[in-house]
Amino acid sequence: MSDAIPTYLSLDEAAILAAQLPGLAAYLAANSGQQLAALRQASSDFDLAYPYQGAKYDPDQEMEFPRIDGDHIRDWDSTANAAIVPAAVKRAVLHQADSILDGGRENRLEGQHDGLASQQVGSMSESYTAGTTPAGGGNAAGALCRRADMIAQRYRLRTGRML
Repeated sequence: MSDAIPTYLSLDEAAILAAQLPGLAAYLAANSGQQLAALRQASSDFDLAYPYQGAKYDPDQEMEFPRIDGDHIRDWDSTANAAIVPAAVKRAVLHQADSILDGGRENRLEGQHDGLASQQVGSMSESYTAGTTPAGGGNAAGALCRRADMIAQRYRLRTGRML
C-alpha cells in the first residue's frame, strides 16, 4: 500500500475529462499541486458520502470503486479485461474537486455542521434544513456538491445492507 492519498483520477485523466465538461473554472485555474490535492480530497468525499450498492471488487482495495454485486461486476473493461472505476464516478470527483477549489460552500457547510440554522446579512438571509442531511435527501452533512451528489445517487445503497 502506498503512502500517497488515493484518487480516482490522475492529473492527466482529469485534464482530458475537464476539457469535455462545462464549467470547472476553479479547477482549471488551479496549479497542478492544488488540482491533485483537490482530486484526493474529492475522492475521499465521494467514498465517504454514502454506503454504496454491492461491495468492493477487491476487499483489499483502498477505495470504494470498482464495485461488485454478488457475482456481477458493475463496471468491466473488456479490452483491458479488468474491473474499472465508472466514468460517472470520475466525473463526480472532478466536479467535487472544482467545488473544493472554488471554496464557496465550505464556510456554509462548517456553519451547518456547528449547528447554524440560519444567517442574515443586511437584506440577504439563508435558512438551513435541520438535521445532518440537506433537503431532498442529499449526502450526509452536504459533503458533496450538487453535481457530484446527483451522480452518487445512482450508486447509493437504498435498501438492504452492505455486503
